[in-house]
Amino acid sequence: MAYFRKENYPSTNNCQTLDAQISDIRQDLSEVQSKRTIGNASTIRKFLEAKKIVYASKYCSKVLEEESVSGTIDELTDRLKGAEERIIIPVDKKRLYMLLSGSAVILLGMYFITKK
Repeated sequence: MAYFRKENYPSTNNCQTLDAQISDIRQDLSEVQSKRTIGNASTIRKFLEAKKIVYASKYCSKVLEEESVSGTIDELTDRLKGAEERIIIPVDKKRLYMLLSGSAVILLGMYFITKK
């Protein structure tokens, strides 16, 4: 049987680490309550509450949400750049080809008109 140890959850200011620790402590509490792990459920609950207070005081839910949104924006930006390269660049090449072809036709037409 395993033992619950507070030392496995050192103090941290990183919101992602705190979030992971809180999830793990909840799991450990569940295991202590089901008698799969040895430990004091009351002590673990207090420890969990202390971690939750640190999490709330650092506004970790907001920080993690902003990181998620920022990551989504970066991913969308990368996708849009890829789409731009796939769509706009070939269209620009076709447009340039048409402009040059049209210019050549006009120049040839002017040459033949002015030659007569």
